[in-house]
Amino acid sequence: METRGRAPRSCRAILIVVALALALGAAPVRADSLDDCLPGDLLLTGLPGIFGQAIQETTGSSAAHIGVIATAPSGRLTVVNASGRVKEEPIERVLAAGTGPLAVIRYPFASEADRQRLVSAARRFLGRPYDNKFQIDNDAIYCSELVYLAFKEGPRLVPVPLKPMRFGGLTAPTREFMLLFVGGPLPEGDPGISPAGYLRSPAFVTVHNDFPRARACDRGPGVDRTVTAARSGRSRTRPPSPPSPAPASSPAGRATRQRRSGPPGRTPGTRRGSVPEAAPAR
Repeated sequence: METRGRAPRSCRAILIVVALALALGAAPVRADSLDDCLPGDLLLTGLPGIFGQAIQETTGSSAAHIGVIATAPSGRLTVVNASGRVKEEPIERVLAAGTGPLAVIRYPFASEADRQRLVSAARRFLGRPYDNKFQIDNDAIYCSELVYLAFKEGPRLVPVPLKPMRFGGLTAPTREFMLLFVGGPLPEGDPGISPAGYLRSPAFVTVHNDFPRARACDRGPGVDRTVTAARSGRSRTRPPSPPSPAPASSPAGRATRQRRSGPPGRTPGTRRGSVPEAAPAR
């Protein structure tokens, strides 16, 4: 049984983002489910600029960044993520740097110990440089690779496997940018993984999701068929069932963050299909 602990100062910290967003005239994003985050949950956001656009063109999803939620000794919510380098920073800073929707997803760990192993494994990569070549077999790390390695080396799970990377969906401007970013040929066909792969994986349940329903198939790595959002907290495996609509009602949002696009709609809390057990890492 998981211990549903809370970060006692998280709401206060996130409310600072609310005030900043309102002061700057930004459209507020409802993120009330952030108060229900647990260490080991995954946070997904969009990214501004041409890099975020390139990820969207490649994967078919505006989910462009991912990190592992943790807690500081003070109890404040943090995120271990690869952005410039692998670092742990307050969750409100990660939210302010993102754009568009956000999502929080949860793996149904068999024990609280496995959840803590994931966070500890992610922290072991702190200080590693960002991997702009998107290679699995070097010392540098990109954001979704960090999550992949943390699962593999912590609780020894691979909930989302590596898949060949495809860049055929890039437009001319984003392709030119990515060639400069990578510093050579794009790693077409090399094994890789993306934030969209985690967002769409049936191995996770959804705590909160503002991302629009994406198309079923995708050119990016690590992408499964589209599944609907699910409520958090239950790890019981159920047989697959077709998604069913749920009432589109939710409590008033207690936290917001700055964003550069219009306010998203909240995904109805429907139960995802199956939650299969991940294959053990080898």
